[in-house]
Amino acid sequence: MADSIRGQIVNALVTRFGIILKTGGYETDFGQKVELWPTSPLSKTELPAIAVFDMTEETSEAAMGRHQVWLGVQLRLLSSSPTEVRKGIADISKAIKTDPKFGGLVLYVEPPKNEMIVEGAENIFSGAKIEFRLLFHIPAWNPYSL
Repeated sequence: MADSIRGQIVNALVTRFGIILKTGGYETDFGQKVELWPTSPLSKTELPAIAVFDMTEETSEAAMGRHQVWLGVQLRLLSSSPTEVRKGIADISKAIKTDPKFGGLVLYVEPPKNEMIVEGAENIFSGAKIEFRLLFHIPAWNPYSL
């Protein structure tokens, strides 16, 4: 069975953030490791990395027979360098800008909010939590179609 529109958007995010490489004109190589809902902690040798989480979904009626959906997404950027994390935050925005409609799946992306974080038992990882929402419309009660 095909993915829901939500699933297609999340897969598009993972693919998009995979292009964040210095060889592609970005400031960092966060795209070398992009994981959707990672199931185990990352080791220092796997950094830099991006963890992608689709968190919330708020649905309301947009028009007769259509639903408006806001999908909340959280990214976790992990690195051993706070400087690299700051550059990674900028790279996320640059990657979204390449096609903010994600091939026609999304109508609008809210500007992200972010905060620096420290992870790991001995504060060996620097990171950032980035949150944003994406807007899309679907036929009422049909999450598999636009």
